[in-house]
Amino acid sequence: MAYIRTGDIISYDIEARTLNITGMDGEEMAEQEIQKKLEERRKTWKLKKPPVRKGVLKRYTEHALSAMQGAGY
Repeated sequence: MAYIRTGDIISYDIEARTLNITGMDGEEMAEQEIQKKLEERRKTWKLKKPPVRKGVLKRYTEHALSAMQGAGY
């Protein structure tokens, strides 16, 4: 999902529970072409750094527990 961009063509099948890319940049493509473009996107994609948190939100994120641990503060 991280490599999908605006203009890519997506097809989905609710019964089969599938989501597939059938084209890129507004035009339909063969599966091999799609895989090649996705590989190019993967090489250039960079993970965004999370924003610097301050104040109450920073304190909460440092001390809050996960739901598995009771989500206490």
